[in-house]
Amino acid sequence: MRIAVTRSKEQLYELASRASVRNIEIVPLPLMEVRHIAFAWPDDIDLEKLSWVFFTSANGVEAFFQRLDNVGCKLPKHTNIAVVGRQTEAALLTRGYEANFQPSEAYGRLLFSEFVERHPERNQVLVYARAKEIDWDPAPLLKSRKLDYREVVCYESVERPVDQYVVTRIKRDDLILFTAPSMVRAFHKQFGDPEARLLAIGHTTAAEMDRHRWENYTVLKQADVNSVLEYV
Repeated sequence: MRIAVTRSKEQLYELASRASVRNIEIVPLPLMEVRHIAFAWPDDIDLEKLSWVFFTSANGVEAFFQRLDNVGCKLPKHTNIAVVGRQTEAALLTRGYEANFQPSEAYGRLLFSEFVERHPERNQVLVYARAKEIDWDPAPLLKSRKLDYREVVCYESVERPVDQYVVTRIKRDDLILFTAPSMVRAFHKQFGDPEARLLAIGHTTAAEMDRHRWENYTVLKQADVNSVLEYV
């Protein structure tokens, strides 16, 4: 059987290796590509006095630190960092930093809502390293708590075409794992409604499936691409 995953081949080596032992083919479906944005650091924020940086994706981690490298800045090691999910945490570790806060589940909304309950102090300077398009904006919540909140838009996801032949190989008994709402929109735009069984990496992705009236889906218990083999 085949499991299509809406990520690039380079992001799926571990999963493909584990799947091959079970004679399962992993099919990359990179419907979106990530482009870094050369953001400007807010002039009135001293890196040494920054309290927290928030990341909701591994892409955000890479884009943020690459930009700091390019402009000759370095995030102090004492800076607190909040992340969503194992892959975001892993990307942070490759940069030599550890996460100080994670939500109970890997969802961006929970990251911020649980953070303000756990850390109600008002004299904090927070920066969110985010995508150009986001599914939920934390600004109203954080500003209502009188927090000094800023954001840097450091990357964007841009739709990319996928070979029709790749999709036609995915049959009714196969699986497609969608890893973001944008992937659902891009697939629907290019190919319409899928025939295969569907998996959503989280509830925001599932909500996008609902908007397209896709009913044959399951939400992963863990928002981790590598857990997809549990659903075969």
